[in-house]
Amino acid sequence: MDSKLYFQDPRCLSERIECCPYCEAQKLWNNGSYPRQLYCTPGELTTTVVYRKLCPNCHTHFSLHPEFLLKRQRYSLYLVAAWLWSFFRRGASTRCREFYERHGISFREGEPRISWTDQLDQPDSRTRPGYQLLNYWSHLFCHRAALLQEDLVKSVSELRSGLELGPSWPCSKRARPLQLAWLHWLVLLRAESRLSTDEESAFLNYVRFLSQAPSHKARRAIPAPETYDVLIL
Repeated sequence: MDSKLYFQDPRCLSERIECCPYCEAQKLWNNGSYPRQLYCTPGELTTTVVYRKLCPNCHTHFSLHPEFLLKRQRYSLYLVAAWLWSFFRRGASTRCREFYERHGISFREGEPRISWTDQLDQPDSRTRPGYQLLNYWSHLFCHRAALLQEDLVKSVSELRSGLELGPSWPCSKRARPLQLAWLHWLVLLRAESRLSTDEESAFLNYVRFLSQAPSHKARRAIPAPETYDVLIL
């Protein structure tokens, strides 16, 4: 969904869900909403509303997220995926000036005597997102890829389709789990004939897949046997 359309009317997602994805019940109840802040473009914080649904049949709660919104992240899927792509595919560092300039992350030029990397630590030259957040994204998604790697390897081995992993490329030891999970993810997409000709579009789906871990906060807040989920529309 186009981000401009969503911000004009967040309720439009309610029209896209016709039944419960778990039990296929045709009737869903409105279940309130909550505010959500998001940097649509680097440095510009926008507040929107996320609406929720409840299935009265299987007692599952849904938050209706547009596809560009990631759980527990203030930045869009597109920027997070762009950084992870640069990190594990191109070996970019968290202080890579080219990445900041390419994605419109503004910064204030400091004194000529101070290096670019040192300028990022100056209070009046810090960026949004900062290099610390880029480092956090690298750690978070590599960790999640490592946790899911065993399941992805098992799924590929059970295919018995003759499909092989694509060629790997030199990357840091830290980025290796993200690379291995990505190569197995591509095999699964090819097996289902869903591999887009645009590799970066497929990578967006991969990052969204890694981000969809259940919310521990939501699980504590909702008593059993009800469950909580995020529905991407």
